[in-house]
Amino acid sequence: MYLNRFTIFHVSDVDGYVFNTNNIAANLSAGLTENSEKITYENVKVSDTIYQSGKKHYIGEEEKKQVNIEYPIVSEDTSSVYVLNDTGKFVDQNFIKETTYKNTILTDGYLYNGVNLERASDEKYYFLELSNGIFVNLVELNVKRAGGNNIIPVNSFIYFEQSFLRYYSLENKQYVYHEMPNISDSTKTLVGEEEYTYYDLLIFLEVISPKEDKIEEVIEEIELEPEKPQVINPSTTTPNQGLVGGETPSGGHIVEEEYVKPVVTLENTRTGVYSFGGDLSIYDPTSRIYKTPTLEYKYKGIVYMRSSFNKAARVERIVKVKFISGVRSASSP
Repeated sequence: MYLNRFTIFHVSDVDGYVFNTNNIAANLSAGLTENSEKITYENVKVSDTIYQSGKKHYIGEEEKKQVNIEYPIVSEDTSSVYVLNDTGKFVDQNFIKETTYKNTILTDGYLYNGVNLERASDEKYYFLELSNGIFVNLVELNVKRAGGNNIIPVNSFIYFEQSFLRYYSLENKQYVYHEMPNISDSTKTLVGEEEYTYYDLLIFLEVISPKEDKIEEVIEEIELEPEKPQVINPSTTTPNQGLVGGETPSGGHIVEEEYVKPVVTLENTRTGVYSFGGDLSIYDPTSRIYKTPTLEYKYKGIVYMRSSFNKAARVERIVKVKFISGVRSASSP
């Protein structure tokens, strides 16, 4: 006789919805027909447990129903999504993609660690890309077609294609299917507060490849010699100098700005049973760092939390890694 062995995988911090199957992706990619499978989802409450048995996941104490952790938990008010796996991508406001990690929360486009509810990054995120090609919009989308504005609510499930899109959004506690056909390349699309053409948005999301004429333009731009940063040294000017050689109209000499490599170090690290600390220093005299330095806390290669710092600081974090029935989980006291 074979007995299922269930171990604790995740304990919910929110009232919301968890999904049973991959029918959302199937219906959005193929289009909804009378033969389409109905999407199913379960209500989840604070402190409800998601269990793991082998590679499958379940919810329920008496009757265990299978759930698909490829999809995040969506809060009941749709304000937040809770990421359960590390197979998707966070897509930031510059359309740079980062691999997701478990037990993270996305609210208003910002990323938080589930273990302590601290901000994990200073970046603003526009989308959560699932491994099945579906996108969750972390900010409101407004597709401005000829018939008027078409607003897609925050944390909907979206399937993008070149001339159309389909999506499921939560309405009156039910997920409703929508289609938006006949979208032209030039259709203005508002992502949060930033406007793009629909074509550009699909390129940035890597849904489609650029057309040939667009590729040529990009190649030309890449081949251009970048301008070297220059500064004017006023100490070498004289009141009536003429414009000769390396001088400016105001008489200052043009000199190349010296490149100084930025350095970020973490020193004097110290660890306790449930804590980690250290002294973080950031040396960047010429302002070369354009993204906030981020520390990742890992256990056996698994990311449990992140912390971002925009200036030198003393790092003190409480991190408790515990074992429950052989399954690692992270929490903070």
